[in-house]
Amino acid sequence: MWSTSMRGHQRVLPSLVAILPLGIIFPVSLASSPQQLFQECMLTKGHNADAIIVRGTDAYAKEVSESWVFRDAGRPTAVFEADSPQSVQDAVRCATGSGLPFCARNGGHSKTGSSLCEGVMIDLHGYSGVSWNRQASRAYIKAGTTLGEAQFWIVNQTNKFLVAGNCPQAGISGVTLGGGLNSYEDEFGLACDSLVQLRMVLPSGQLVNVRRQGNFSDLFWASCGSGGSFVGVVTDFVMKLQRRAKYDRNVIFRYDWNLSVAPQVLSAWRLHLSSSEDKKPTIFQLKLTRGRLRGYGVCWNAFSTRGCEKRLEATPMFAAAWPKKMFTQATSSLLYPMMFHSKAGRYGTALPKISPAKAMLNQQFAVRGGSNGVS
Repeated sequence: MWSTSMRGHQRVLPSLVAILPLGIIFPVSLASSPQQLFQECMLTKGHNADAIIVRGTDAYAKEVSESWVFRDAGRPTAVFEADSPQSVQDAVRCATGSGLPFCARNGGHSKTGSSLCEGVMIDLHGYSGVSWNRQASRAYIKAGTTLGEAQFWIVNQTNKFLVAGNCPQAGISGVTLGGGLNSYEDEFGLACDSLVQLRMVLPSGQLVNVRRQGNFSDLFWASCGSGGSFVGVVTDFVMKLQRRAKYDRNVIFRYDWNLSVAPQVLSAWRLHLSSSEDKKPTIFQLKLTRGRLRGYGVCWNAFSTRGCEKRLEATPMFAAAWPKKMFTQATSSLLYPMMFHSKAGRYGTALPKISPAKAMLNQQFAVRGGSNGVS
């Protein structure tokens, strides 16, 4: 997701001696390709050959296809499966030294294809995990962690939560570095507003700590919403955590309208989004699907299903045309709205029928871990 196009110098293999039938002897130089140079460099640094995946192999085709927009995005020269900040440093140095650009991938959910590039793709899924300080005020998150994995452990073992997006299988790196729209932003802002510190590998291979103030403060602010494609690969995040009691009190809902009233409801929805009503703790989304207009979302800080229903009935959408209630259900954890808005809830269609552990931890390795196939 963060690429550079710095060029290096191509190394030349030792000269060979060619003897032609006429008896003329002259030296021949065979130049290694950038792909070969990268492979040789990484092997020299002691990395396992299985972690270096190149074009023309079955493993390469599988790796590339695990990014959502692989058909329209770049084709990496090589993929390296990193498992530590030091391995990222080696990959960056070997890529730049071989004249190749590089990019990083966490969950592979970039709709712009920025986790694929025409150079070395550094896959971070092997470097994942989350921990927190004693007060649970800050979380320490490795860059290969998915949102579902991070949120699951934080919610289950502390009284806090991570302010980030709704999609469990999305990587925390892309969500945060892209700004991080979320369901809690009216109170806490974007995901990047919770950033405290980053660790980043620069194109030189140097691993630096990036803070709001200090020698690399410009990189900190560049990381707050740029979406990547600048200099460096982030390996670790330090993020603020927030108390979640009122978000654990929630009601998820779904209502359907006939398409015949869609113009009125959509106009009312626009009015709703631009009014003060949008500041109420209710997330309401609309989707055209299967011959109907679906309205779905979550009422935060709701003590009953009826309380949520009253809140919805006061919106312009219900005044425009009365919908058919499909369901409302109270839950006791903010993990359930996350599940409801993701694959486990068929994206706002049905009540989740699997446990949060299965829904969240099945997705810890993003697409490759079966995250888009939970049932």
